[in-house]
Amino acid sequence: MAKYLSSITPEVRAESLGKFFHAFQRGYAYYYATPGYAPKAEALNAEDRNLRALARRGISASRLPEAVKAGVIAELAPLIEELSAGIEGKPVNERKFKDLNRQVEPERFPGVFEAFQRWLDDSGIQGMCSAYAGARLKIGSLFLQKNDAETSRLHYGEISEEGLPTVPASYMHIDSAIWPTVKILIYLNEIDIDTGPFRFSVGTHVLPSLLEFMVRKTNDGLKLPPAEFLALPEEFRQHALFGDFIDAADPLAVDLLAREWAVQSSDGDVICFDNNGVHRGGFVRQGHRLMLQMNFAVA
Repeated sequence: MAKYLSSITPEVRAESLGKFFHAFQRGYAYYYATPGYAPKAEALNAEDRNLRALARRGISASRLPEAVKAGVIAELAPLIEELSAGIEGKPVNERKFKDLNRQVEPERFPGVFEAFQRWLDDSGIQGMCSAYAGARLKIGSLFLQKNDAETSRLHYGEISEEGLPTVPASYMHIDSAIWPTVKILIYLNEIDIDTGPFRFSVGTHVLPSLLEFMVRKTNDGLKLPPAEFLALPEEFRQHALFGDFIDAADPLAVDLLAREWAVQSSDGDVICFDNNGVHRGGFVRQGHRLMLQMNFAVA
């Protein structure tokens, strides 16, 4: 980043501050138009074990009924084939994150949405997520994702036997979404330490401050050029995607790695988590990881 320092002029500083504060104010206004930061106090002491775990740890794991999973996989077979063919048909060195995902469109796969809605209702998970967020939620969007070993090595180097990339804290991040921040991941194949489990640093969903929360999310949305980012005051030079910029010996990295839970199929194939918590995943050493990401919206 040092090579950009000579490009920072008073004009660049003024430009970057103008962009930053405009986006920051917009995000702040949106935050205060929502029920606000989760978890809610009642969730912390809830009788429901999964809700209590989600509130206190920032994550909970449970299981999808086998019949529901089998039905979803069968209906999504054409999309799984399209996604796999698209990945394999692109040279490894050209594969981007967007190439690993396909949106599950409700018009094309209505049975998938119906099956998930029945499961969410019957299992109480939708009610749990709504209680956590402080508002009644519904399925907002659904994405299919496939991670493989070749692409993992391209982006993260050789994956260790512990399932970690060459830079141990690489890809640690929080999401840019301001609210609702509760999400669900669903494994569609068996996931162990070699096939890129989702990783979550337990307890990090309790943010240091609302200011840091908004600064990181503002920068993630803005994606300022390096010179403009460096032109911001030091307290505003924080980003949602930060793992690649901290050394493994840094006390922050040591703490986050010590807290990290790599969720395998033996722990559960349904992961509810607060995306304000530090998380990452998809470091595949062998085989592949196939999963769905469910995002919520206000009902």
